[in-house]
Amino acid sequence: MSGNITARVSDAFNFIPQIVVVVLFDFIQFIILTVISLTILAQIDWLFSLIALIWIVIFVSSISFFFILADQYN
Repeated sequence: MSGNITARVSDAFNFIPQIVVVVLFDFIQFIILTVISLTILAQIDWLFSLIALIWIVIFVSSISFFFILADQYN
């Protein structure tokens, strides 16, 4: 029992660098590119920027929702 807990704690510490890489390179890059894109679209027309923002929110929300549903089958 204690060996199993030790192995899980060790695995958790081994995944920390991977989590940091995902947050820094994927999540922050997505946010920066989204802000830049929405800013450029807002300079063209505020309606384009609003439509893109709504599409992004719907897209990310639906992906999150379906990931939760897919996780139930694993």
